[in-house]
Amino acid sequence: MQMGVAIRHRTSGRVLVEVREPLYEQIEYLERVCSMGGGVDYGCMKYARFHGADLRGANLCKADLRQAMLLNVDLSDADLRDADMWSSELNGVKMSDAVATGVNIAGCRVEKCHWTRCDLTGASLGETRFSLCEIHDCDIRHGELRHAVLDRVSLKGSRMDGVDVSGAAFLGCRDLHEAVGLESVRGEDSCAFDTITLQCCVPRLPDAFLRTAGFSDRDLHALRGLFGHDA
Repeated sequence: MQMGVAIRHRTSGRVLVEVREPLYEQIEYLERVCSMGGGVDYGCMKYARFHGADLRGANLCKADLRQAMLLNVDLSDADLRDADMWSSELNGVKMSDAVATGVNIAGCRVEKCHWTRCDLTGASLGETRFSLCEIHDCDIRHGELRHAVLDRVSLKGSRMDGVDVSGAAFLGCRDLHEAVGLESVRGEDSCAFDTITLQCCVPRLPDAFLRTAGFSDRDLHALRGLFGHDA
């Protein structure tokens, strides 16, 4: 029995993609169909594969996309509120002006993605590895980056107020200082920084951010002297 899920535009209702994938958890899918009166727009798409799909404006609110693969997908203007994308692979995903509050992107591999002006408030991004990504002018306030790895990631203009950065690693993040609200991030475990990040950013990173990241006042004095002005 072949099953499918229709992904619709969030305002017009037009079907953008109809996913037919034999790897669905069929019992869970049937339970969703029954509980929603037989109509599913965003049901279980666990293990789904999207390659080059145009999902601009898609209604993926509360979508189950765990362990999915999204390759060169356009999610601009999509509704991803409370979607679950745990342990998925996102490569070359373009996303601008998307609403993704509360989205779960924890434990994912995210590479060469370009996200602009997206609302990621309260997003779970912990233990995810970001590589060669641009996350510009996004709202990540009160989200979670616990033990995430940011490898050559640009956060220029993105709001970071209240983000949990416990144990996060910042590698080759040359413009980390251009993120907004770094002075109010929170964390329990120390962060890791490579030399490139420190060389490029220490002179303009807030003391409060560096203290939260695990540096003592003595460390700050040494860092400022080594990589920039002495505070």
